[in-house]
Amino acid sequence: MPSLQALLDTDYRKLSGEGARIYRGAGVHPGPELDVWAVAALLESDARTAAKRMRELADLGLVRPVSGLRYRLPGHVHEHAGMKAREAGSAEERAGALHRFARYYLAGSVAVSAYLGGGAPYGAPLAAVDGPALPDF
Repeated sequence: MPSLQALLDTDYRKLSGEGARIYRGAGVHPGPELDVWAVAALLESDARTAAKRMRELADLGLVRPVSGLRYRLPGHVHEHAGMKAREAGSAEERAGALHRFARYYLAGSVAVSAYLGGGAPYGAPLAAVDGPALPDF
C-alpha cells in the first residue's frame, strides 16, 4: 500500500503550474485556511482565476471547501505543501508568497478599519497597501 506522502506526491505532480504554485504557497501560509482573495494575491491575479485554480486543487482532494470561497488544507496536506515549498520552491518564491499574503491581510485590515470609520490601523497609510483584490465588506 502506498504511503500518504507518495499519494500526495502523485497528486502534486498532476497539478498545473499555477496549481502547484498555489499548493506551495499554501504550504508557507501561516494557517491551513485560505480564501480565493488570498490566492488571488498570491498569484497576482483576480478572484475568478484564483477560484478556478482552487477547484483544481479541490478536485484532487488537496483542499476542502469550508464555506463560500474559503478552503482548508487538512493538516497532513498542509504539512506536505510546506515540504513541497521547501523542496520545489525557491527561497525567493517562499518570501514572495509570504509578502503577498501579508499585503493582502494588511489591505483587508485597512479596508475594514476604514469601513468601520476607524481610519488606517497602526497608522498605515492607505496608499501603502493598495493592490490586492479584496472581498466586498
